[in-house]
Amino acid sequence: MTRPRNEIPKLRRHKAKNRAFFQFRGKRYNTGRWGSKEAEQEYRKLIAEVVLPALGEETTTIPAAPTTVARDQILVEDLAAEFLDYVVQRHPPPSREADNVGYAIEELLEVHARTRVAEFTPNALLTYRAHLMRPNRAGGVQGKRQLCRRSINRRVDSVRKMFKWGVSREMVPVAVWQTLTTVEGLRRGQFGVIDRPPVQDATIEDVRAVLPHLSPVVKTMLMVQCLTGMRSGELVSMRKGDISIEGDRWFYRPRRHKTQHHGKSREIELLPNVQRHLKRFMLRSDEAFLFSPREAEAESHLEQATRRKTPVQPSQRERHERALRNDGQHMNDHYATDSYGRAISRGCKRAGLTAKGRAWSPHRIRHAATTWMVTHTDGDLPSVAQAVGHSSTKTTERYTHLGRDQAAKALKSLEGLNALLDTSPGSPPPPRPTRNDSAAQETSRISAQ
Repeated sequence: MTRPRNEIPKLRRHKAKNRAFFQFRGKRYNTGRWGSKEAEQEYRKLIAEVVLPALGEETTTIPAAPTTVARDQILVEDLAAEFLDYVVQRHPPPSREADNVGYAIEELLEVHARTRVAEFTPNALLTYRAHLMRPNRAGGVQGKRQLCRRSINRRVDSVRKMFKWGVSREMVPVAVWQTLTTVEGLRRGQFGVIDRPPVQDATIEDVRAVLPHLSPVVKTMLMVQCLTGMRSGELVSMRKGDISIEGDRWFYRPRRHKTQHHGKSREIELLPNVQRHLKRFMLRSDEAFLFSPREAEAESHLEQATRRKTPVQPSQRERHERALRNDGQHMNDHYATDSYGRAISRGCKRAGLTAKGRAWSPHRIRHAATTWMVTHTDGDLPSVAQAVGHSSTKTTERYTHLGRDQAAKALKSLEGLNALLDTSPGSPPPPRPTRNDSAAQETSRISAQ
């Protein structure tokens, strides 16, 4: 027997996702995590705003929603769902924080989805860490390759942060989070966990080898990143309205950037050599993204058509137009950092760099640009940090890979010290103090008195 059409729907549970919802006249309404206060409040709100007006009833008894789950009955999967929703809202794109937390939670749920948060002990956290350390991570992410020590420590920290956040939402007893803080991070060489080498610069030769194998749109993106050192997230989110033109100077101010939550502003000057690459992309509305995968696909098809030597048959033209329509429906209006990285990866493969172990990623372009700027500004780290958007020069130092040349230059500066310290027979006398040196010595003598 079917439910009467004028009956108020009851709240139901989606078991796989542990989410609360109800159906009304063919439409599903999601209200939140099953058993939470928020789900009950959202359910009553939707009943009052959607269901009752549709039924034409002003006073109707709303079915009681399921009671909230007691804190000692909350499962790890419940806490994870709430925390992930919070992270997604707190760290919108281009930030990758939500993705990174999602990776950590995905593998946590493989071993502890049905564990009660009140019973989550340091041993449970160590079990999760051992799950991350296994060489063949079946069901893992990122190609299921073995995680390095740094990635494992970061994911364990993400789980700890989740429990700390749960304490603030009264979902986790404070003692549970405090015990988890006693688990130390993995140290170098511990338990045979691998350490990956630091990110190296992409060489000019390898970048030049890839350029002919990229679409015109991706080629422009790569050139802009090479000539500015900007982050991939800043590059793919460029809009015409974000670029202000002041005379012959162009300034790009990203709407969102990595240090935004620290209250820092980000401004990237686009010099004439960058302007030359961007001019053809500026003929669009202020809200339109500069770099579109749809345009890249259309240009790629056009290039293939110009190289074609045999006539196009009507059936082929029809299939081609249908494919373009279908591709356009599934493509975003702008590149994401992942899709931009995949385009570069395909270029490396076509150029034969992948087979030679010389494939590179867009992030290595940023490293190379930073190293180039430090080298050609005589080590002016504050200026370079400002140019690439680093909040600290220490980050800039980590990005540069000057190695032996920088060390040799620093050691060479000590050669002048040899004359002051060498007391061997026949050595030249130390240089006499200059006028300024004498004044400084006199000032020091008077100060000492």
